[in-house]
Amino acid sequence: DARRDSWCQTELSNTNNAKASKATRADKLKTKMLAVSAELSSLKSEIETSAKEIDDMKASLGKAEGQRAKESAKAKADVVMYEEDQRVLREAILVLQRVYGDTAVKADKSGYKAKATGSGVVGLLQVSLENFADLAEETSKGEKEAKADFQELKTTTEVRLATFLKDTEYKKQSITKLESELVRANEDLASYQKEIKALSTYLEELATSCSAGRPSCCT
Repeated sequence: DARRDSWCQTELSNTNNAKASKATRADKLKTKMLAVSAELSSLKSEIETSAKEIDDMKASLGKAEGQRAKESAKAKADVVMYEEDQRVLREAILVLQRVYGDTAVKADKSGYKAKATGSGVVGLLQVSLENFADLAEETSKGEKEAKADFQELKTTTEVRLATFLKDTEYKKQSITKLESELVRANEDLASYQKEIKALSTYLEELATSCSAGRPSCCT
């Protein structure tokens, strides 16, 4: 009858609309899930790259620290050696000055002059003393500058390391959040698909029910 036909048409229309709405939501959810999956893949790749860079920075810093320790030890040893050389030379100069300081210049048969020769040796030793003093000063200065340069490098590397580690921490938190979103999205998608299947079944039953009893010309 007319009331039954009207109800059938309304019910079929409403059910089709509901099914279409669920299908649209499911499609949007699939698109969102693809975007989330792509972002997850990108974040994981970035973390992997950062992890390698972090390892490289740590290895480089460790190597630099080892090299700096060797250079520092050598510089300190060199300074000690130069200072010891100066001490030995000072003692030698004092001895020579005592030996030749008050000796009159007397020529032997061959014209050898003891005091003049002693003064020449003292002069050479004094030049050597100054050279060793300069070397000690230059080495100490070089070590101080190298230490400052290394400290600057170390600080820069440590700041960069801290930045990478913090960035990795944030990305891991983002991954956890996105993975949770993906789990919920999968659950929602499964729910939509279940509802769409139920609506499809209902539409088939409704179509069968509404067409029953109609004349063959109208089914």
